This record gives sequence, structure tokens and C-alpha cells, in this order.
Amino acid sequence: MAASNPQAVSRQSSGSLGPNPDSSITLSPLTARDLQAVLDALSIGMIVFALEPPRVLLVNQAAANQLDPTQAVGQWSPQLAEALKARGELRFDALRYGGDDRKNAMRITVRALPLEGRTAGLILLDDAGPQSILEERLARAERLAEVGQTAVRAVHDLNNPLDGILRYINLAIRVIEEGQHDRAQAYLVQSRDGLMRMVGILQEVLGFARAARPGPRRLSVCEAAEEAVSLFRATAPDVEMCVTDRAQDDRYWPGEVLMQVFCNLIKNAVDAMEGHGRLAVEIDAEGSWLRIVFRDTGPGFDPAEAEHLFEPFFTTKPQGRGTGLGLAICRDLLHRLGGRIEAANDPQGGCRVTVRLPRDDDSPQPVHPQEGPA
Repeated sequence: MAASNPQAVSRQSSGSLGPNPDSSITLSPLTARDLQAVLDALSIGMIVFALEPPRVLLVNQAAANQLDPTQAVGQWSPQLAEALKARGELRFDALRYGGDDRKNAMRITVRALPLEGRTAGLILLDDAGPQSILEERLARAERLAEVGQTAVRAVHDLNNPLDGILRYINLAIRVIEEGQHDRAQAYLVQSRDGLMRMVGILQEVLGFARAARPGPRRLSVCEAAEEAVSLFRATAPDVEMCVTDRAQDDRYWPGEVLMQVFCNLIKNAVDAMEGHGRLAVEIDAEGSWLRIVFRDTGPGFDPAEAEHLFEPFFTTKPQGRGTGLGLAICRDLLHRLGGRIEAANDPQGGCRVTVRLPRDDDSPQPVHPQEGPA
């Protein structure tokens, strides 16, 4: 069977396999054959692997029945390496595998193993059952419906610049026939601006539709915030930006997801301040949540608009400067991570956007169903 390359993973609390908890029990050594018999008796698939190079050290019958262990370890090596690097646990929920006549779902857990002298890990494969498949299908249907509604709204928003483009092109044709080439050039420039506006709308819609496809790179919240801020320091030199991390949280999250959210929020803040001001990103622990606050010195927003800020296509920016999809994308991405987002005017002036991500193991974890082994 061919193994897929799962992209979405969720990190849980780190830990290691502890010693025998009952010191009064004397454990007899098992032969390799005995150990293999014990593992083959388990209904849960188990693969012990090593990296550099990727290879399988041990596999039980349940795992071999579900996929090709060697191929899986080889193709998943980037994610497995991240799991070992973080010394924690990664989980893939409702991963699909099997042919058209045998569609199943399984949960895959990856955990670092404290083996002496080598970098190794453990993969556990558990049948997710029909309930997970149903939940996956319902979530996908809801997502498609949301994307469809966004696409309908996008078509409406494309009509305005398209109408303007047609008018300017007709005007350009008329003045060219009259020999007024300077005016024609001005009309063509307006047409180009309208086309760029349409391109912006389409890119935002595509970003909204693709928001659930994070890549394998893993970042802590502080790493993502620092990287996002560094991207904007060159383009907004008159905005003072700083990141303060008081939480010192060592969890790792899908890097592309955090970067997309943080870059959207920073861009909104820079636009609101018109390129001049101060943006502070503050990371704190708040009970079972990790709180990330983006605090700018812009004009803030009308409190009456607060409940609409995260709706697709709602924007407080001037006509032609925003599509209103950035905050909707942020909300959608954070929801998939079990997180939250809210905005408020800061009492000291400016806007304060607060992102919360779960810190405890019982909080909702990122779930991104993917196609599994075929």
C-alpha cells in the first residue's frame, strides 16, 4: 500500500515512557520472538522507527496489515523528525486509507522513544471507526458550504471593478480614435488598477478556501511572532514593532497556520496606523490558554462594527484597500486549532486583537483530515 504524506498534526504534552511503577514485581527478560508475539497480539498497530536514515526497527502485525511501514516512515520522515525534535507527541486524526472498496480512518500517534545511542520514535495506529469518518464528512460539507457562500459574495464584489474596467476601456478606445493618447493612457492605468483589485479579491478567496492545508513546518508561538514581525520591519520601517514573551511556552504548532494568522493581523495593524506608530505583540499564559495580544496605536474601530469584524468581506478599510477576508481567514484557521480570536478598542488608544490557543491536553486539538494510504 502507498502511504500518504500527512500534513496536519497536533502537539500534546511531552513525556517519556517511565520505568516499572511497581518495584515489587520482578520482570523477566523476553526474547525477541516473545516480544514480537506480544506485539502481534495487540489490536493497535505499532511501529518503532529510527531516522538518519529513516528505517523501521520493529513492527507488529496490526501495523503491517494497515499500511507499508517502510514506505510510511520514509514519506512521513519530515513530520516524524519534528516529533522527535520537540520530544513530545503528535497526533493525526481521521487519516484516510484503503481503496475505493475499503475506505477506513485511523488515528496515528507519534512519540519520541528514549532509546540509548539512537534517535528513535514510536508510531501507534488505531482504527478511528465510522463515527470519525462521519464527523470528517460533516466538517468537510460545512467547509464547502462556507467556501461556496464566500465565492458567491466574491462574484458580487468582482462586479464593481469589472464594470469600472469596461467603462475605462471604452473611454480609452474613444479618446485613441480622437488622437488623445495621454488621456487613453490614464484610462488604461485606471483599468489596470481595477484588474489588480480583482486579483486581490481572488487571491483572498483562494486563501480562504485553502486555509485548512498547513505544511509540515512546526513553530512555537514566539518563533512565529518573531518571524512574522521581521517580515514587516522592512516594508514598514516607521512602525516600531516588538515581541514580548512572558509565557515561554514550548508547544509547537503548524508553522504556516500561525504565520498566516500573525501576518494578517500585523498587516491590518500597519494599514490602520498608515505606516506610522507602534505595534506590540505580547504572549502570556492565561490559565489553560496561551494568549497572544496584538496592540497597535491606530485609530481603533467603531464599536458598532465589532460583531461584524470577522465576517467574510466585511472591512473597515477605504474602498479598494481591503477585501474583508483577512480576519475571517484568521478566525477560521484558529478555530481549527481549537483557538479563539476577538478584537476590542484599547482604553489607551488603538486596537487590541487577542488570540487564544489551548495549552491543556483536554482542549480541542487541531484536526485536519487528509487522504491516507491508498
